[in-house]
Amino acid sequence: MNLNAELLQFYRSKTLTDLLDRASRVFARIGYPHLVLKWSPAPASPGKMLKNNSMIWTNFEDRFGTQGAEISQILQDSIAIGLNKARQNTLERQTWRLVQDQSYRLCADAPKTFYLTQYQRTIIRAFGEMAWSEFIALPLSRERERVLVLEAKTQDVLSDRAIKQAREVFVVFACVYQCLHRPERVPADASIDASPQLCLSRREVQCLHWLAAGKTFSEAAIILDISERTLRFHVGNAKEKLGVATTMQAVVTAALEYGFDPKDPRHSMYSTSRRPALVEALKAS
Repeated sequence: MNLNAELLQFYRSKTLTDLLDRASRVFARIGYPHLVLKWSPAPASPGKMLKNNSMIWTNFEDRFGTQGAEISQILQDSIAIGLNKARQNTLERQTWRLVQDQSYRLCADAPKTFYLTQYQRTIIRAFGEMAWSEFIALPLSRERERVLVLEAKTQDVLSDRAIKQAREVFVVFACVYQCLHRPERVPADASIDASPQLCLSRREVQCLHWLAAGKTFSEAAIILDISERTLRFHVGNAKEKLGVATTMQAVVTAALEYGFDPKDPRHSMYSTSRRPALVEALKAS
């Protein structure tokens, strides 16, 4: 399946677990079989660091069966090993991780090789697997004393393509994660209007909807009976309104907001047909 098509399915996730399940399948397909969501603690006293260090979710059970829970627990306990055997090294590693605000490669981007990373690699060997050779991570949420990190791990030597694909997945994952965790908006007067306060125009939603259905810019323009230049103008406006940088992010965010289905591009909160607008114009005249 095309990577973009798989990423578009992320918006169908209703819960974080659902989103993680989808992400783990995509990461496994592009060469990262191990996915972990965990709280990584800020440098502090050993007791506070251990309290703030926890595994939230892994796909180890899918890969290791009954041993999955054991691996997860050992990895969670591994920071205690680091604090005991290489305290300064571990504190430096956690300090570096805490200030990252974009996706990063732990082994390649970190300023030095950390003991804890080396120790974690040995854990997998104990379960009959090759050592993890690379960790690609994404900070998702930050608190004063810890950061929530999504880590994709692999035993392979990474190609430029694999790194690029991982970052593409991270961009869409972060967008959907933020949408799942944003506060629900309540109308000022629910008795007057219980519908969401929409920020995109009908045409902007139409453009994004057809792109979500797999159409190219030129194909979507033909369907909507507008020029490709006009379509790109509407997509640019939509990205600005939604506060995103890429067309993929705009499509996913709009899909979550407006409830459209890429498999059925003729139905959404805004009709994608021009006929209703024409009928309304005729009535008004």
